[in-house]
Amino acid sequence: MVEYNKEKVLRELKEGIVEITYVDSFSVEHKMSATLSQNHLDGDEESTSSPALVRVWNMIGESWEDVSISSIIDFERLTGFGIKDERDLVDFESISFI
Repeated sequence: MVEYNKEKVLRELKEGIVEITYVDSFSVEHKMSATLSQNHLDGDEESTSSPALVRVWNMIGESWEDVSISSIIDFERLTGFGIKDERDLVDFESISFI
């Protein structure tokens, strides 16, 4: 299992929307679409001083939630700059538009 650190998780959250998979205290797995990107927040960013927690904006629930870093079992950034490789780019010059 991969261990995530708070700095990496925060960096990815600030770049776009991230799908976080975590396990709660009852060993139930949850998925959440979350972000800290200013493109999706109204300017009121909340944070936590706990080194073990990260406070995120839940995109679906439209609320602030605390997630324990140690409970994260997977995360994947879904949006934001750098999400795709060069091989995924579309060459618009090669497409003819009518």
